[in-house]
Amino acid sequence: MKTIYFVRHGESTFNLEKRFAGWSDCPLTAKGNEQAREVSQRIKEFKKISKIVSSDLLRAHDTALAMGTTLNLPVTVDERLREVHLGDWEGLTMDDLERDYSELLETWFSDPTRFRYPGGESIADMLVRVEDSIETHLKDCDTVLVVAHAGVIGNILAKWLVGDIRKSSAFNIRNAKIQKIVIDKEYSYLDMLNG
Repeated sequence: MKTIYFVRHGESTFNLEKRFAGWSDCPLTAKGNEQAREVSQRIKEFKKISKIVSSDLLRAHDTALAMGTTLNLPVTVDERLREVHLGDWEGLTMDDLERDYSELLETWFSDPTRFRYPGGESIADMLVRVEDSIETHLKDCDTVLVVAHAGVIGNILAKWLVGDIRKSSAFNIRNAKIQKIVIDKEYSYLDMLNG
């Protein structure tokens, strides 16, 4: 049996401004740093964590470092855990998209499984690299803490638990909250959402 704790980074400057971040390297806000400290204290209560792995983007890495300090564990950085690359949409707001990309927005909403962000990647592309990362890090330990992004975590949960990434928004992954997935032989189950 393997256990994965997924934690979304604390509030970032782009979260505060309601901008799409993707691969943009925006920092945590003061609130985001406080959230990172708080989730570090909560994570201590769970089963012993063998390894912490983080996206290389600043908002995730700084959140992971706070947890690493609390758990006395090093943080392994893995760029495969980055958020989906949004290309031309990075840094934009929903108002910007409605104004400049209204036709593409319709496609994005109607079938996100086939959508490729202009100048970026698709959710399917992102999931290939993320699953590869998780598989790599689970090989040598039973309990891994993965610090990443809402799109990464929501899409992984939707694929693994529901079998349909179109359902990813149903998970509503919040900043600096804990998701616990248990992998038991041939199936996975959600043991905690936004804890």
